Amino acid sequence: KKTLLEREHIQSTGLGKGIAIPHAPSDAVDSIFLVIGVCPKGVDFHSYDCKPCYVAFMIGSPIDDNREYLGVLAEISRIFRNIGVVDSLIEKTSPEEICQELKKRYIEFNSEANR
Repeated sequence: KKTLLEREHIQSTGLGKGIAIPHAPSDAVDSIFLVIGVCPKGVDFHSYDCKPCYVAFMIGSPIDDNREYLGVLAEISRIFRNIGVVDSLIEKTSPEEICQELKKRYIEFNSEANR
């Protein structure tokens, strides 16, 4: 938690368009982790566009595992290039539905990228 907060002090990870990806490698973490938060009402994440954040992905990883960490960060960023992803996640009412929607979007994105 401390490392993530320190990272946010340097520069907000609120990307705009309703998305934030707080992330930081830390020596307090043994393996990479991902936490997804969806807030239909939105929260102030000091995003670049000064608009609320509705979907946040928190990523943590060991300091010596930058390859996987950067890969996860890149994949999340790619998925959210598609219009409507944030809205589709806000509409979901359970963690299972959110995970299913993300999986669907991930598969769609990779299918389009491979054409």
